[in-house]
Amino acid sequence: FYSGKVNNEQSILEQIERDISDIRVQFPGKKLVIFFDGIDELDGNIRDTIVTGLKSLHADSVRVILGSRPIGFDRYENSGFETIHFSKIPQEERNQFLRSRLEYLWVSEDEKEKKLWEILSFLARPILSDELKDTPLILYFLTRLCISGKLQNIRNRAELYEEITKLILIEHQKKKGLDFTEHWSTSILLDTLSYCAYALHTHQKIQREDIVWHLWNKIRGNVWLGDEEATVEAMADQIFLLYQLEWGEYHFILKSFEEYFLARYIQQANTPSKDSTY
Repeated sequence: FYSGKVNNEQSILEQIERDISDIRVQFPGKKLVIFFDGIDELDGNIRDTIVTGLKSLHADSVRVILGSRPIGFDRYENSGFETIHFSKIPQEERNQFLRSRLEYLWVSEDEKEKKLWEILSFLARPILSDELKDTPLILYFLTRLCISGKLQNIRNRAELYEEITKLILIEHQKKKGLDFTEHWSTSILLDTLSYCAYALHTHQKIQREDIVWHLWNKIRGNVWLGDEEATVEAMADQIFLLYQLEWGEYHFILKSFEEYFLARYIQQANTPSKDSTY
């Protein structure tokens, strides 16, 4: 079960109970395991109800496994759950992963240790939390930025996430033969990610038509773009850091990206325009 879809705690608990009943009919006598990940991403009141409801389902024939970042689950540690804390990745294991990514990206043996040192130097700086330093997706992006020569100039997490976005954008456009790398288009795409984060925060969902509507309002009236409709559709395909669920809704590939772009949206919404600044 994906927590990002939960906005009604009773409906999801009823769905789980129906699914258990259906599975027991299909596979009588079998034991069940329920995985519910991202508990920390739920609204506080919904989270308490969901955790209590899932706990009531936990029995000899039904095992319930909850996934959460520590900050969202620490309040339940004394609630009778058996808690398993994932240990930090040992330094050498992390180094092996980074070397494998550098090798995958065709970095020569002569350059590999130098690039590894650059990445480890970046990780030693107070930019990322320990959790993110152990996140394979983030480590992979760091290797890409290191190879492109961008990594050592990054001063904070905001710059890191924006450089990651630009990196993916440019590479995807090369494959598609597109050219939206000018400052105006990159800014629009970053603003759109911020809008998506805000929509997820306020409405718990974002769909492609919402993204297209936002882009349309951003570029409407720019006759020099030519075919505006084609431009909007092409730009909508560039909204990375999101993945599409089966029912057409979008979510961020990493919660930390969503949190940053939400903060970016709020910061921009509360920054007066130049015209109103005296």
